[in-house]
Amino acid sequence: MKFLVSLVALSAAASLALASGVAAAAQDPVLASFRGGSVTRSEFEGYQRWRSGDDGYAKLRRDPVALRGEVTRFAVLKITVRLAEEAGVQRGAEFRARVRQYENQLLSEKWHREIREKVVVGRGEVEKLLPKNLEEERTVYWASFPTAAEAARFTQAVRGGSGFQAAVTAAQVPVGAYGESKLSAHSETHFSEPTRAVVLNLAPGQVTDPREEAIGFYVLQLFRIESPQAQRERLSPPLRDQVLSEKRTAAEENALKDLRARARIVIDEAALNDTASIGSGKVVAEVNGEPISLSLAGPHGFPDHGSQPNFLRNQLEKYIDELVAAQEARRLGLEKNDAKLTAAVWYKSLETIAEFYRNLAGSAFTVSEEEARQYWAENADQYQTDAMARIAHIVLHSEFIAKKYRQDILSGASTFEDVARKLSEDRDSAERGGDLGWFVVNTLKEPYKAYIEPLRVGEVSVPIYHAEKYFLVKLVERLEPKTFDFEAVRSKVLPRALLAKKTGAYQDFIARKLKEEQVRLDEQQIRRLAK
Repeated sequence: MKFLVSLVALSAAASLALASGVAAAAQDPVLASFRGGSVTRSEFEGYQRWRSGDDGYAKLRRDPVALRGEVTRFAVLKITVRLAEEAGVQRGAEFRARVRQYENQLLSEKWHREIREKVVVGRGEVEKLLPKNLEEERTVYWASFPTAAEAARFTQAVRGGSGFQAAVTAAQVPVGAYGESKLSAHSETHFSEPTRAVVLNLAPGQVTDPREEAIGFYVLQLFRIESPQAQRERLSPPLRDQVLSEKRTAAEENALKDLRARARIVIDEAALNDTASIGSGKVVAEVNGEPISLSLAGPHGFPDHGSQPNFLRNQLEKYIDELVAAQEARRLGLEKNDAKLTAAVWYKSLETIAEFYRNLAGSAFTVSEEEARQYWAENADQYQTDAMARIAHIVLHSEFIAKKYRQDILSGASTFEDVARKLSEDRDSAERGGDLGWFVVNTLKEPYKAYIEPLRVGEVSVPIYHAEKYFLVKLVERLEPKTFDFEAVRSKVLPRALLAKKTGAYQDFIARKLKEEQVRLDEQQIRRLAK
């Protein structure tokens, strides 16, 4: 029972480290009880904060149903650990390596924090990045209208006290026909010079009379005047953050490079390239005498994940970086008196030994040909090619122009390709008649995806407003998803079908154990825990 004794000792450390204002052990409320054990509030809170962070735990407490489920889950975890001990599952080399690697990860993160916290930014470093020759800058609200009468009514509404933004809403000014601009004496702007001169003489809050420009009538209101000093004060904090981030990154990279230069790193290239040995525990590298095995450097837990040498090499480099930082953290004593780290390692130990027990319980399972084919049929969407779309677009600056030329395309007065070549602001695709090539439909970003999915081949979308531009999109070609035959994906189906079978059997096993172990939830204590 040495394993359980050590878990009990670590459990006490975890509770002391992560309990948040909960009473001491004798008064620690019990949330659930079962044969030979219980779940106390302090250990449950510590576990949830470890898994989800303070914000995640606070969210959980606002959901009584989910909270109840998580209390049950933690009870199952503790029961599983006891069953693992009873079944003779011991903390072997792989277990110790897995937990050690997790501890290395935490210590590496702590070492990186120590490096970052030592970095400072001088005032001069920020000042040299500030724009030179700053001018007084005016923030201007503007709205455009097709007629002088509409612009005049809008001006009257704003001057009547309704407020510029409220007037925009009331007048139902379309998106793209209003906005905010920054103006100074020498800044570039799409307004004419007479309009700029008028704006530069406004006082904050003042509204212009309607101003006729090339594509409509504009009404402008001066929102704010910002002095050069105020601009420096506004720009300095984000610039400081930028410099701090860059210096921290450089400091971490240089410190890590120095650690690697001083470390004794030995890589067994033959073992690393022997991808058939993934998960075997074969040592592929040593850092100052501490081994790294393929079971850690490989894609552990993903039965059909690729085992390409480049993937393994990248994983190995990551673990080497992590290990040299963790070793330095131990040399500096960063792990000492860190109760939170002790608690985190305990919770990781719980989950790891439970995982080992699940693997042991499922080791006798096999999957038949019939079961594999049934799994493939029930999960056909996992074995399909992606829906593909070949699309073209026209980028314009005005909704009015976009609507006009869409109508010309639909009526046959112009072709999509001709309009794209002549008018599209995306000149790269314009040369190809707007053609953008093939895309996986599910990877298209909004708002394009929502407009493109319902289109039939050859159809043109309504104007799509995005990033202050209007887009006309044409679906040129489309390839529907195609399901692969079972034989073509057999190697992927078999491990997934087996995993599904093991998972289902283990869930049934746990359901029986919950009854056998007589798990009882204290509903009153759980309600008190819920916010």
